Amino acid sequence: MHSRVKYLSSKVIKTVTGYEKPHLSLSDAVFNEIKFQKLFYEASCRFCLSSGESGIKIPMIIDFDLCSNTIIMERLPIEAYSLLEKKVALPLLTKLAKFLDYCEEKGLYHNDLTEENIFFTDSEVWLIDFGMSDSKPVDGDDFIPGSEIVEYFKQKYGK
Repeated sequence: MHSRVKYLSSKVIKTVTGYEKPHLSLSDAVFNEIKFQKLFYEASCRFCLSSGESGIKIPMIIDFDLCSNTIIMERLPIEAYSLLEKKVALPLLTKLAKFLDYCEEKGLYHNDLTEENIFFTDSEVWLIDFGMSDSKPVDGDDFIPGSEIVEYFKQKYGK
């Protein structure tokens, strides 16, 4: 998904300008992202309740406009960092792997698990960018199952 992002003090305004799924219009692509972000948010709540795990965060959608292909959502905490910025503790990646396995069991696939879409604070994992999410995994080498996310990042960064 191609987009312009504007950061404000407490929210982010994301305007979608292009999409990798040619069969969807931009407004359908925005709707798809909103739908899956909401589904992952609900899954995060259920996961925390059923597992006793906490700290899996999905930014909350504040508003959207399908006419202008815009989503307004909660901004990540200022102290959030990516894998590229800091060595991430193994327990946070393990927590993320458990959550992704839980989602995949429920038919929720993020399909774009890159270091640009996963952020951390000292005790939380934030998952963002649900534009490629679907009820099935993508075909090919791009799909990383939740159960393999820890090993994938350990190999990639040697951490």
